[in-house]
Amino acid sequence: MGSMNFIDRIVAYRDPEKGLARMQARKKLNASYEALTPKTGKRPPREKKLAKELAKISQLPLAQQARWFEENYPIIATALDEVVKNVIGADGLVVQPQPKLKDGTVATDFAKQIQRAYEKSSRHWCMDGRTSRADSEQLICRAIVRDGEIFSRIYAFDGHEYLGDVPFGIEPFECDHIPADLYDKKNNIVNGFKLGEYNRTKGYYFVPDLTAFAQKPLFVEVQNVLHARWQTRIGGLRGISKLAPALLSIHNLKEYEDAVRLGRLVAARIVLVHKKAGGQYVPGQGDDGEEDEYDEPLSFEYGNVLEANKNDEFQTLESAKGAESADVYMQHQQRNVTGTIGANNSAVTGIYNKSYSAQRQEMIDRWAGYIILRALMVRQHVRPAYEGWLNAATLSKTLVPPKDLDWSTLYDASFTGPVMPWIDPYKEATSIKILKDIGMLPLTLALAQRGLDVSSILEMYKQEKDEMERLELTELLSMVADENANKTDSKDGKKDE
Repeated sequence: MGSMNFIDRIVAYRDPEKGLARMQARKKLNASYEALTPKTGKRPPREKKLAKELAKISQLPLAQQARWFEENYPIIATALDEVVKNVIGADGLVVQPQPKLKDGTVATDFAKQIQRAYEKSSRHWCMDGRTSRADSEQLICRAIVRDGEIFSRIYAFDGHEYLGDVPFGIEPFECDHIPADLYDKKNNIVNGFKLGEYNRTKGYYFVPDLTAFAQKPLFVEVQNVLHARWQTRIGGLRGISKLAPALLSIHNLKEYEDAVRLGRLVAARIVLVHKKAGGQYVPGQGDDGEEDEYDEPLSFEYGNVLEANKNDEFQTLESAKGAESADVYMQHQQRNVTGTIGANNSAVTGIYNKSYSAQRQEMIDRWAGYIILRALMVRQHVRPAYEGWLNAATLSKTLVPPKDLDWSTLYDASFTGPVMPWIDPYKEATSIKILKDIGMLPLTLALAQRGLDVSSILEMYKQEKDEMERLELTELLSMVADENANKTDSKDGKKDE
């Protein structure tokens, strides 16, 4: 534990417990200091710049580098596809409106009305007329991971040309349009943001055309722009690409793959040595003083037919350089890349060489990250956009609320995305049934988590049930269901033989 100094001995003489505590505290302090003391004579690099200063010089270059890798390197494109697939899903995030009446009950009819109008508006969600709500959410999720942030300009009323019944639309744009290097200390402009008291954002300086020379940015107030970002430091105004820590690993992996490919190509080549009997290898003079015929080099292809003199010799030399296995190193780098992005490594690489338990654990870990990213999108973009749309729909009389609506609950809604897939459907269905029976999982939420239209599914279920009762098939179908149920035993869900 270490020796006691003179003061420790004096304290310990009067109070042994305090003397021991003093010595232990000093040891911890020394250990902390030693951790910061370089062992090799060189201290590791430290970041001394503020988050705002880093964003000024690195926010856009990091995003541009990540974009290049996405366009030219399959593992990056596949990883981003995997994240979008599990965070957003095929049809976008599903909204479940939950407005309530003054008596506390859910306004079911009004909720259905909201959902139908929201789905109709989703077809022309963006002002360009080409991008639906689901498409925009997928692109926004992709941009948050790749570029670190995404902006959307909000249009509501004010005489704009809307494509739907509701006077509302958004215009997503990438981070390039808000220059991170735009600073004006006198006017409190930082990273393209106009700041006010308490460091609050008052607006953004938007550059409409990035190809225009010396274009003056337009000021857009904060209430007209949504800013979704991946933020890693408290003082940062701009989002930073999630790929930033992995850019060097991606570059090294690409170079290593090129080196391995070249090495294997060299190892696969065969050298043919043709020893000619009395022939000339270069143009020269014969015995008669005339120039000999030049020996054309032999072509060594797949099917070879060679003419040779009787005493000619042929020999093949294969490269002694073996192509070392690069699988271990490349898979390690791939895990670094997919882990940084937050994607499931097995799904991205297509390598399923681990046990079931290991793959299941990897899926659980990654889904925690998907849920965090989804919650970030809902907080910073999806919910504010939904509330803006609902506000515009109500004010424009597209939606007619009931007279006894509790207006404080107008914006109440839940947003759900894809759920973690299960390998055993029987276990999944059983777990949902158990959770529903004990009150931990409403059926509507279970349906919404699977990307299903809750109202449509329940209506279809009711119609099907009524039709079965009309045809008197209820008992027969119950018997068939019981007979074909996948009964499980203690052998992990395997059928009884």
